Amino acid sequence: MQAPDLLHRNPGTVQAGVRVSGLHMVFRDAKHAEVTALQEVDLEVPAGQFCVLLGPSGCGKTTLLRCIAGLESPTAGTILVDGQTAVLDGRVVLETQNRPVGMVFQSYALWPHMNVAQNVAYPLTTGPRGARPAKAEVQRRVAEVLEKTRIAHLAERRIGQLSGGQQQRVALARALVAGNSVVLFDEPLSNIDAKIRENLRAELKAMQEEWGFTAIYVTHDQVEALDLADQIVVLDHGRIVQTGTPQDIYFRPMSRHVADFVGTSNLIAGTVLSQAADRVGLQTALGRVDVPGPPGIGPTALLMTRANDWWLQPQDTSARDGWKGVVKARHLLGAYTEYLVEVGELTVRIWDRYHEWGGPGAGVVTGFDADAAWVVPDGG
Repeated sequence: MQAPDLLHRNPGTVQAGVRVSGLHMVFRDAKHAEVTALQEVDLEVPAGQFCVLLGPSGCGKTTLLRCIAGLESPTAGTILVDGQTAVLDGRVVLETQNRPVGMVFQSYALWPHMNVAQNVAYPLTTGPRGARPAKAEVQRRVAEVLEKTRIAHLAERRIGQLSGGQQQRVALARALVAGNSVVLFDEPLSNIDAKIRENLRAELKAMQEEWGFTAIYVTHDQVEALDLADQIVVLDHGRIVQTGTPQDIYFRPMSRHVADFVGTSNLIAGTVLSQAADRVGLQTALGRVDVPGPPGIGPTALLMTRANDWWLQPQDTSARDGWKGVVKARHLLGAYTEYLVEVGELTVRIWDRYHEWGGPGAGVVTGFDADAAWVVPDGG
C-alpha cells in the first residue's frame, strides 16, 4: 500500500500522532544483569506536533524513540502510531517496516555507494513489488523533496563528497520522501558545527510546520529543545519527570532535576513560611524571600533563580538594596560574562551582558528579580 504523500498536504491535515501507555523496558547488560531502561512511560504526541525528548545520556530517551520506531521491543506497554497499534501489552503487532514512520539517525546511516538521489529514493524502492510506486512517481517524489530540502543541485553526488550539513539534509529528505506521517530524530544535529546547526534547526522547524508531520526528536541539548519544541518531555532514569511547553519547562520546573538540567540556575534551600495562591514565603540563607511558586509545596523547598535574573553593582557605588558579596571567578562567555559571587555561605552564578565588575576579590552588591524566581519542590 502506497504511503500518503505529505509533500502535498497542508499543515494540520495529517491524521497522525503517537500514543505510548505503560511502556516498560528491561534488558541485560554484558554481565547479564538486568537494567531497567524505561519505567511506566506514558506519552501522547498529538498530530502535527513537534515533541522533544530531553535528558542526559542514559535517561532512556533514545530507547523510547527506538521502541516507537520498532528497533527495540519493550517488555510491557502499548504503542499506537498514526492510529495503528504497533505494540500491544508488550507484544509487537506492527513490524518496523510496516510502521508509518521515517527516521533520521545521529550517524545519518546513508549508503556510501549510492548518490544523493538514490539514497533518498531507497524507501520507495524496497518492500513488496506490488506496493512500490511506479518509477516515474519515485522520480517525481525524489525531485520534489530534494528541491524542498534545498539539495536538488547535489542529486548526483556521492555521500562522501558532502559536508555534514548536506548529509543531514539527505537523511531528512529520505525520511520524508515516503510521506510518513511521523518522523523520528535521534540527535540529528549533534555532529554539525554550531553555526550550521542553528540554520538547520530553523529550517527543520519550518519544514515540519509546512508539511505538518508529527516529529519526535531526541536531544540532550536544552537550547535545541527550547527552540524546536511544541512539547518537551524531560526524562530521568527511564521515567518522564515533566511534560510541558518550553515556557513551562524553563520558567516553571517541577523538580530539582528539571530546574538544574534546563537552563543555568541557582538552587537555594529554604523552609516554607507561608503560601498564598501563587506565591511562597521562604526562609533561606539570604533571609526571607517571597516569590512565585506552586500551591501545596513544603515544608522545605528550593528557591530557583536563573543566572540572568541577578544584578551586580560595585559596593562603593551601589544605590540598590541587596546582599554584599565577593567575586570569586569571572569568565567571558561571548554574549555575557559569568561571575561566581560568594554571598555569605552561598556561591551564586550571575550573568551580566553589559558591564565589567572586576575580577576575583572585587567587592560587589547583588540581588535578583523576585518575580522571575520560582519555588521548586525539594527532593524531586
